[in-house]
Order: sequence, then structure tokens, then C-alpha cells
Amino acid sequence: MLNSSDTREQIYRYVEQLSQERLAVVLDFLAYLVERDNKLICI
Repeated sequence: MLNSSDTREQIYRYVEQLSQERLAVVLDFLAYLVERDNKLICI
């Protein structure tokens, strides 16, 4: 398993290869994950 720094670097490499349309999908997905995490913290 990658450490946090390596994971972020790998994500960055993938993101750099995406089209603008795909980046919008990634942004929506990340927003969803953050929202879910925030809801879990509030429980």
C-alpha cells in the first residue's frame, strides 16, 4: 500500500492525463467523497 504522499503523487499523475470533461467527473466524485466523510464525522 502506498503512503499518503505517494498516493497523492500517483493521483496527480493520473489527473494530469485527463480531459476537461473527465476532470469534471473527478471533481464531482471527490466532492461526493468529502461530503460522505463529513457526514460520518458528524454522526
